[in-house]
Amino acid sequence: MTRGTACLNCWRRKVKCDGLRPTCGPCSKSSTLNDCEYLEAGLPESQLLQEKISILENRIQELQTSGHGASSSTVQLHHPYSNQFEQSSSRGPEVNSSFLREFQAASPDRRRMIIMPFLSHASELGFFLDISLFSSGVETGSCYPSPSLLSAVLLLADYVSHGGGANEADFLALAVQSTSRGLTDSHPKMILHTIQANILLAHYFQLKGKSVEGQYYTSTAVSLILGTGLHRIRSSDPGSMSGSHLPRPKDALEEGERINAVWAVVALNSFWSAAGRYPSNIDHQLPASRVDAPWPLETPGYISEPLPHNLRSSHTILNFLSNVPDGAYSLPALYSKACLLFEQASILNYQYSPNMPTREEGRQFSRSCDQLSAVLKRFNAELPSPSTATTVPAQRRLLVIYTLSHVAVIQLHYAFVGQNADSRRQVLSTANSIVKCLKSIGLQHFNGVIDPVFAVLLKIVGKVFIAELASSAPSVDPRLLASSVELVMKAMSILGGPGSFMSSQATVLQGKYTGIKR
Repeated sequence: MTRGTACLNCWRRKVKCDGLRPTCGPCSKSSTLNDCEYLEAGLPESQLLQEKISILENRIQELQTSGHGASSSTVQLHHPYSNQFEQSSSRGPEVNSSFLREFQAASPDRRRMIIMPFLSHASELGFFLDISLFSSGVETGSCYPSPSLLSAVLLLADYVSHGGGANEADFLALAVQSTSRGLTDSHPKMILHTIQANILLAHYFQLKGKSVEGQYYTSTAVSLILGTGLHRIRSSDPGSMSGSHLPRPKDALEEGERINAVWAVVALNSFWSAAGRYPSNIDHQLPASRVDAPWPLETPGYISEPLPHNLRSSHTILNFLSNVPDGAYSLPALYSKACLLFEQASILNYQYSPNMPTREEGRQFSRSCDQLSAVLKRFNAELPSPSTATTVPAQRRLLVIYTLSHVAVIQLHYAFVGQNADSRRQVLSTANSIVKCLKSIGLQHFNGVIDPVFAVLLKIVGKVFIAELASSAPSVDPRLLASSVELVMKAMSILGGPGSFMSSQATVLQGKYTGIKR
């Protein structure tokens, strides 16, 4: 029969379906399966293109009206799939809800097996909730996640397992639809779970190389954080909201999850705004969006060493960027800091012009570069080596953090390589340190996906070596440069599956490398 026309029962079980209606042959022989459901043809390419255009038009309008960053806690959003679900509502909810019903009806062992691929990579995909509590809640039903969160987890579990298989389109439809209705759920953690669902969808779209859609879900998550005042948790500012739109956390762990939600959103926004050259959704200088929340911990840390009752903080990001020591070295804190450093270095890179309008602007730009350079120097000196990690997930996490902060150094100096020999040496030296780090780690053990930011970072590193190879007088043996480029591309091929963002970035890099070899 024609590919894609099997009933959903056979499709999910990977059983050959004869397509008979109302009940196909395999299902007629089973007493346990639901009635056959058939997923009709999807939207035409023209409709999908129109939806993408709608997102772009909305983003352009947002850029035109907002200037630089968010000026308030309100972010104007356009749902990228609203027309699709309006037109398919006659069959969408029934088909989508069957996925959740089937999952909920499964045995605890089966439910654990389904979500395990996601849980193995959860921290790299922006998951800020306590994994043990989430996992046990799903398995036992004692603390079940909201539909929006569960659907996003199922989507990513399927993606991690199969790289986007036959079920991907329906899991995506379910996740998008459920998340759009997240704030109408009656779940006790409705807001926190909706924030988490938006973060997961943002990561999913970035893994697929769909940056505009990723930005949409990032903006939604930012809006929810700012709108609820979560960014002011534990603020020393007496006039702060401090999450006043939410009930008081019931315990230290729930408060910790809220703190971690703030930093998961900050990291997501900082990196992808900088990478895509979008205005940031969070202006660290404005009182309305200034982050006062303390740096995050690993969730077990909130139980083993609860935050002191009287702990208050303020200007957390601004203090860090001013090189004020804070003693925050947890992996979530290091990751958030590295994303912020990448963002600040990229902003300075984009702002640079050899002919600044005024002499004072030139001096101010130089001071900003010196200040950020000092922060980067201290951060990288204190950063543990990825090779010291005792688990593969921690090693993957540290590798991304290490590469983030070192590519920030490259971004900071790259604008000056043409006229400053010290900057050229610094860029090459930093790129070489990243390659050395890659060599010291067995990437072949990194099964599944890795944080999508890594695709952007490796492409930047590869371009450093390609640019040096293409120069009229390379400062390093061309054979060593070529070897470094090829190692970076090999790493990208190991970590990127077919159709992934990593794979597409590797193709771009390969094209540039091939071009200079001719």
